[in-house]
Amino acid sequence: MFTVAQRRSEIANTTATHGHSSVAELALRFDVTQETIRRDLKALEADNLVHRVHGGAVAPLQHNEPAAQEPSFAQAFLRYAPEKKAIAHAALRLLPATSGSMFLDAGTTTAAFAAAMTQHYRDQRWTVVTNSLPAAMTLSIAGVPGINLLGGPMRTFTRAVIGQQAVQTLDSLRADIAFLGTNAISAQHGLSTPDPTAAAVKQAMVRQASQVVVLCDSSKFNQDFLVTFADLDDIDIVVTDSNASPKFLSLLRSHKIEVVQP
Repeated sequence: MFTVAQRRSEIANTTATHGHSSVAELALRFDVTQETIRRDLKALEADNLVHRVHGGAVAPLQHNEPAAQEPSFAQAFLRYAPEKKAIAHAALRLLPATSGSMFLDAGTTTAAFAAAMTQHYRDQRWTVVTNSLPAAMTLSIAGVPGINLLGGPMRTFTRAVIGQQAVQTLDSLRADIAFLGTNAISAQHGLSTPDPTAAAVKQAMVRQASQVVVLCDSSKFNQDFLVTFADLDDIDIVVTDSNASPKFLSLLRSHKIEVVQP
């Protein structure tokens, strides 16, 4: 049984680690009412430990983080949140049924997928290798075994481990399946991201996985960023939302990519 102070401390830590927290999930975790959690969040917001949003809270922006340059993980998580949740649940059927190894990429959609995995997990013996701190924390807190967080420097905004150490580790591994996020996907330039260091990690996951699954909402279709990390022909499955353009989905299928939608 948590005291009020202990519960609020845990809520602040959870929100800081994941970038966000849900009233419903917190109420279930601490076995209290949602109204109690809302009072906790109001008190934490007064101390600038969280920022309340509809349905929960996000981590507050620190003064030394240049918000104008790049959205925080928490801010990005809230964009297209219903679509990301639907994509995450649609992708659950692609998980190994009993045991298997997987790479789990960093990003807000893959973080939503990690949260969905905790609801789907029973007694599977997965081995999960990830460069996402939010995903690793979500899975480990839920008691899912076999979680391995890559080592190396971490980006402040995306909470993603990047760098040569992570790439070298991935190059020594082999996974049954990789679940990747992307900033953009197009016919001309495949899958791309603005960050070369993130692209290097994604490339290694693509290179070392037997099957490659991309989790991406349809706002990223027909978009391009600086660095291409995979061609369309490198991808086996794309999981996207129900708003996706039929024309773009036909393009994906012409590259023998399976399309999964909610």
